[in-house]
Amino acid sequence: MARVVYLVAGPPCAGKSTYVRHRARPGDLVLDQDVIGARAMAAGMRRVAAMTDGTAWVIRCAPGPTRRAELAAELGLPYVYSLFLGGDEREAVEAVRVYKERFRSSSGGDGSGNGRAEAIIAVAAVAADTDEEARALVPPFRPVKVKLANGQSVTVGSVEQAEAYGRQAGIPYTIEEKEMIVYAGEKETVLGKLLELQEATGVEEFMITTNIEPFDKRLRSFVLLQEALKEAGQVAS
Repeated sequence: MARVVYLVAGPPCAGKSTYVRHRARPGDLVLDQDVIGARAMAAGMRRVAAMTDGTAWVIRCAPGPTRRAELAAELGLPYVYSLFLGGDEREAVEAVRVYKERFRSSSGGDGSGNGRAEAIIAVAAVAADTDEEARALVPPFRPVKVKLANGQSVTVGSVEQAEAYGRQAGIPYTIEEKEMIVYAGEKETVLGKLLELQEATGVEEFMITTNIEPFDKRLRSFVLLQEALKEAGQVAS
């Protein structure tokens, strides 16, 4: 049996423990620092990093991307940074850098036999026959980031959700509406953005989402991106 590790990270009172309680199976290892304490958690993290089989659930209060990157590295897990959910390129570069550095210095391998860090960036991209058409297809969504006075932050889908989270946290907070980052344009435009981000972060893989309507435009976007990647020698013909 292969090793399977679920890292469930987020802000306080977000439902992490409930989520795991409803999904963990008998025999799974569940680590929740709020339940077992910091010392036992540290020992459990070392145990999970050394596992070669079995299933583990690691629950941590880590709402920021850099801290989540550190946890993934400590556990020897792949790491995905979601750029389109309220992120930004500078934060992505920093999170991937921290992940790679911590992975090399702490785990030296991912427990699955390949022995190397695997960082992926999830990107929203829309390709069309013209830049104008691509921009017109981008849906009007503005993620909202809540920053707490203790330095923690979380991104939600509306101002109302942000205010509710801030009140629940019980400490001073600020709210910032952000523009969703979408790489939109002709296929060459989108490819250029992806290659720039790849150069800045050193990632070897992107996870691309194209949440647009109608379906034929979404399909056309993926066809154009595939063409651009082939022409650039980034995928096999």
